[in-house]
Formats: sequence, structure tokens, C-alpha cells
Amino acid sequence: MRRSLPLLLLVAACAAPVRPAGEAVVDEGYGRGGALFSTGASLEFAVAAGQEAGKVRICGAWVARGVTGQTTLYLDRAVASGQVQLAGRTVLRDPGRFARRPDGATLEGGRARCFLSETPWAEEFATAEPEVRFARQVFDRDTEGLGGGEITFRQVPASFEFPF
Repeated sequence: MRRSLPLLLLVAACAAPVRPAGEAVVDEGYGRGGALFSTGASLEFAVAAGQEAGKVRICGAWVARGVTGQTTLYLDRAVASGQVQLAGRTVLRDPGRFARRPDGATLEGGRARCFLSETPWAEEFATAEPEVRFARQVFDRDTEGLGGGEITFRQVPASFEFPF
């Protein structure tokens, strides 16, 4: 926690402002991305972007798989540290705002939660696929008095096959 607290405060202070913009249904047009814990737990995100009122509208859903007691302790912090990028520009921070599906569920056909970003729409966004990005993190269970060493959390490569 001590290592990640300054980062979380910085992320919160620099958050890309968004407001709720309804719901949608996840379909084959949504981009996929994810992250893994060293415990074997995984996260998968489905994200789509579009234009609304001259701004970027971003919709998404996510699911966790293989979550254990160890991973549960760090899940919210790990997810909150992410950001959604479109053509290299951050349009939303904390993808945990998206609709969370029940653990192990499929994303296809599920509900997605949408947000309207303050990011103005740019032509380059029309062909760009949104990406959920995470920095590698290390959660030290010894520092938190839990014992047992470290758990790492990292982005999966773009070539990773979903669902995992």
C-alpha cells in the first residue's frame, strides 16, 4: 500500500473528467484487453469508443477470473490504477467504473456502462481502437502485515488470446 498510495493520489488528481452516458451491449465491435496477477487471476475488459456531442463517448465492461482471497485484497486498487487510451490519449481513468460482470462470465452480450469524456473528438479517433492500459504493480503482502511475499499485476500483451 505504501508504494502504491502516492501513485493512486496522483492518478486521482489528474483524472480525465467524465460523466455517465448510459449503457450499451458488448458486441464483436468492442476491443479487448486485460491484465494478470501473479496468482493466476486475470481481468478482461471490452471497450468501445464513439462520438457524442463533439466529445469522446467510451463504453466498457470487465470481468475477473480466478480471483482468490489473496487477489481480492488488491483487485480494486489494481483496476482503479488503469486508464483507457484512444490513439494514445487518455480518455478515462479507473476502468473499474465500467460495468463489472460476475466473476467468470463472458463479456459478449453483457451490459456495458458508458461515459462522456471531456476529450474533444478528433478524426484520428474514428479508426483507433481503445486500449485499457495498466502499469506493472507490485503488492507487498509483508509490508501490509499479511506475510507471504509479493503479488505482481501486469498488462497482458496485445497478442494474448481472450478469454483467458
